[in-house]
Amino acid sequence: MQDLGNPHPSLFQNHKPYLSWCGKIMYPTEKVNCLNKFWHKAYFHCEIYKMTLNMKNYKDYEKKPYCNDTIVNVQQIGMLPANYMEAI
Repeated sequence: MQDLGNPHPSLFQNHKPYLSWCGKIMYPTEKVNCLNKFWHKAYFHCEIYKMTLNMKNYKDYEKKPYCNDTIVNVQQIGMLPANYMEAI
């Protein structure tokens, strides 16, 4: 029987980091380090509206990313403290 070796050698070279929850390779150019996690840029989006976020426009609440519209709407219905926006 012939030893085919590693069928996907490029996957294991340089020990590229993987995202545990999606299993995809995370290359440095598509990585966002935020909220004590690494994210693919495409997956760093608002939990409610799914708008793509970046380091300048995200708001965090309970270690999840949200857009400003979500925070304002949630604050208006009383689910966030009135001073939340002042604290960030």
